[in-house]
Amino acid sequence: MKDHAQAKIELINAAIMVAEQVEVKAAFPLESNELACLKTLKRAVSEYKETKQAKRVDENGDEFDSLHGCG
Repeated sequence: MKDHAQAKIELINAAIMVAEQVEVKAAFPLESNELACLKTLKRAVSEYKETKQAKRVDENGDEFDSLHGCG
């Protein structure tokens, strides 16, 4: 499974590709390359949802390194 950061990068890149393709032909039916971009976006979203985000750990109100629970 991909890590969260890599999945996020791929999700953003796929969203940009889709936006560019759809913006160009908003009034016309989608072509195969545009449908492929949408499929890539859907896959990237699914993989992004499967990744785990860093969770905040707030022990004793110490926020020095709250993402890692250190400090």
